[in-house]
Amino acid sequence: LGVDELPEVEPAGENFGQDISFLGDKLDLQKAKDKLKKVPRFYKRIEPQYINVRQVEQANFETFILRNQYCWLISDWGFGKESFIACIIDRLKKLGIPEVFILLCDEVKNFDNFELQIQKQFGMTLQTFCALNSLLDNTILILDDISPDVFELFNRLLTTILDFCPKMVIILSSRQKPSDPIYIELNPLSEQDVANFLSNHPKINKNIIDLDLIDTIFIRSEGLPMHVERLIDLLQIVSKEELSIIQLDTPTDSFLNGEPIPKALIQSVTALFQSKDKYIRRSYIMLKALSMLPEG
Repeated sequence: LGVDELPEVEPAGENFGQDISFLGDKLDLQKAKDKLKKVPRFYKRIEPQYINVRQVEQANFETFILRNQYCWLISDWGFGKESFIACIIDRLKKLGIPEVFILLCDEVKNFDNFELQIQKQFGMTLQTFCALNSLLDNTILILDDISPDVFELFNRLLTTILDFCPKMVIILSSRQKPSDPIYIELNPLSEQDVANFLSNHPKINKNIIDLDLIDTIFIRSEGLPMHVERLIDLLQIVSKEELSIIQLDTPTDSFLNGEPIPKALIQSVTALFQSKDKYIRRSYIMLKALSMLPEG
């Protein structure tokens, strides 16, 4: 549907979700599951190197979720947000295998715009989505990349959605802390976490792990999982000694401490950087060179 074709939706209020007759006379579990098949899911395979790191953060996040049905996750680019969420989902599987839905919220500026994103990404209204989910057990909704400008809006939406979907839990993701104290912030990995990361990584030869290697990777990566992964990849082609002096070339080094970069741009540049095709890699090198020019 184009923007002009989207039906008008009443803002969530006292009558939210009471009238679900538009879903059909017999709203049952199987019909609800069928209608939800088109809704985007969060698919991230749990990776062994992330399971035994940030154990305190994982445990606290799980506690917040079980106690409050929601938790904010504060993470910047390169801190391993998706892998952390995958670990949380794995922990919650003891309650049953969950359906995990995800809504990208980086373009949400107000309630009407939120409804528009629901329509565009889910193909249904918020009321319909909640009505269908009210029939399911163990559902998770990830509201990803929320701007601080709309924190208050999402606090109101949170209450509304959870009132109508008492068996749902919600993960809200942002780069900045909310005023709500129910949040976990991802910080760089500690040196012990880096050691655990290396010990459980499927790409690394466990025989080469020693204190010097752990120290080198910890210092060179600054504890960022993205950089740790890159250094591990470099270990496939260079020695431990060379790793301490080789240039750590990543596409996002200058992004982390500067202004927020559009997600689409980050994903595009990262795709160029990670490509195994020599011509695509050459394009990345040319792009990097051009970015250094005054008009780059």
